[in-house]
Amino acid sequence: MNNNMLEGSSVRAIIKFAIPLLLGNVFQQIYSFVDTVLVGKYIGMDALAAVGASGNAVALIVLFLMGFTTGASILISQEYGAGNKEGICRTASALYKIILFSTIILGAAGIIASRGILVLLHTPKNILNDATMYLKTVFLGVPFVALYNAGASVARSMGRSVMPLVVLVISSLLNVIFDIVFITALNMGVLGAAYATVLSQVISALICNIFIYMKRYEYNLDGFDFLNAGTEDIKRIVRIGIPMSFQSSVITIGSICIQGLINSFGTVVVAAYTAASKIDLIAIQVIVSIGTAMSVFAGQNIGAGNIERIKTAVKKILIIQLGVCTIIALILVLYRESLLRLFLDTGAEEAVLIGSRYITIVGIAYISAGIMQTYLNVLKGAGDIDFSIYVGIAEVSIRIVMAYALSKILSSETGIWIATPVAWIIACIYTVFRYRSGKWVCKTI
Repeated sequence: MNNNMLEGSSVRAIIKFAIPLLLGNVFQQIYSFVDTVLVGKYIGMDALAAVGASGNAVALIVLFLMGFTTGASILISQEYGAGNKEGICRTASALYKIILFSTIILGAAGIIASRGILVLLHTPKNILNDATMYLKTVFLGVPFVALYNAGASVARSMGRSVMPLVVLVISSLLNVIFDIVFITALNMGVLGAAYATVLSQVISALICNIFIYMKRYEYNLDGFDFLNAGTEDIKRIVRIGIPMSFQSSVITIGSICIQGLINSFGTVVVAAYTAASKIDLIAIQVIVSIGTAMSVFAGQNIGAGNIERIKTAVKKILIIQLGVCTIIALILVLYRESLLRLFLDTGAEEAVLIGSRYITIVGIAYISAGIMQTYLNVLKGAGDIDFSIYVGIAEVSIRIVMAYALSKILSSETGIWIATPVAWIIACIYTVFRYRSGKWVCKTI
């Protein structure tokens, strides 16, 4: 189903695109959500901490690769808006060539360095072996995560967000089945959770890309040529992708630094953070999905020269974001303990208390995150890449500095939680000023 973002109601087009994207993002989070619930309930708190301690290391490589898919999606959305079918095909071909070569190298490097990474993160010794085993196995799935994201980004750039949703629904349901079989039936422990995740990622990559191949004419990809992808098109993606990958890497390295700080507070805090952050990741997908829809909307319309249409849409979407963020924050704060007990057993009262503080502090700052995501994604879609990178690096830098400073001042992990909304608010103010300056209008790639 094609979603025309160049005419008609801008809000309807954005929401129509965002809903399947939201559902897809939520299902993608279900991969790790189900792992976490089953690991926490059926294996124990130490195993839950082991899974949580290793998550950011995989994210570092995945988000680095996604810098290229994001860069390519910006190019494709602008080419789609300009009606350049040949450009769409050339860019997609170059993207797959970049992804296939880089993902194998990075995945292998991650497997080799797994234990060393976890040691550097001050992972508690009692969970180090399980965390290493989990991390090495999950790194095997990195190439398939990248291939799925490449296919999904190509489809979404042209306003087609339903297909990636369907693929994720299928793979997520299979992930649940694999989890139940490997963890509860076969008693494979942490390794079973890792196997379930990797198998699901393999299936999602295969289904997504087979579907795109079958629909290549409808998707303007009938001239796709992976082997002969043009050097200039590769350079265009790399020129945008490297800075965006660098931004993603810096943000993830910042998360790794934060994880290291969290690990230093012990297994209970690690388990609490793992559970609370999973809830946070799912809740914030509404904000992220609307923001991503704005990026595609802005890319297509700036390619077509519809600047005023973008500005009008921003005003309307901000009202929606504010309402949605308020509702989400209220739900999280009111039901935080019940949500945390999905992950933590009845004997983990201290972890529930710590996780509740995290959810309360971060949840009430969702409004600033919603405003920031709306404006920032418009800037990205318009091609204002340099600013997007600067604000991303600034946000994570503030978060790291504040986390270490406040946790020391308060002598508590609560200081780490407070650092996140502080960073969001500062980045939000900076992003609003950039949008209002109007400089993004001339940034078309």
